[in-house]
Amino acid sequence: MEKEDNVNELKLIKAYSRSVKNLRKRKIIRSKNITGDLGEHYAKIYFENRYKKKFVLESPSNKSFDATCNGEKYAIKTISTSTTSVFYGVTNKENRIFDYLIIVEIDETYQPKEIIKMDWDTFFEYKKQHKTMKAPNISVTNILRNDKRTYVDSDPKKTIFNQ
Repeated sequence: MEKEDNVNELKLIKAYSRSVKNLRKRKIIRSKNITGDLGEHYAKIYFENRYKKKFVLESPSNKSFDATCNGEKYAIKTISTSTTSVFYGVTNKENRIFDYLIIVEIDETYQPKEIIKMDWDTFFEYKKQHKTMKAPNISVTNILRNDKRTYVDSDPKKTIFNQ
């Protein structure tokens, strides 16, 4: 590796660091989970712009749900592939730990690509047990996207960025 490449790498790392610092200052990044925090931020802006209701993000330490709106609890998962991380605390259908699940899919530039919303019953029907984590997750498939109980916006940038 040449000296010029090392300098360019250092500049990139410093620029990344400044960006993360700015995002933290604006409260867009609120934890060590940068990707998850971006998804939560996109979900907040999206639903406030779309439904004109206050969407309140919970503390990052809250493990059951990530936001509330009109007394309803929302779990938010951010994905860049077709599968979410696991949902801890899900035991049975009657032990509802959130009312709605929002999945924010982002692309390789961290821009929102798709937003999916489903209620607890739909989540419970589609969840699968993760093989090693001992908790369920969701695979985003065309069957899920086409389920009439699932809301899908495949171009959320218009609503988020008012484009």
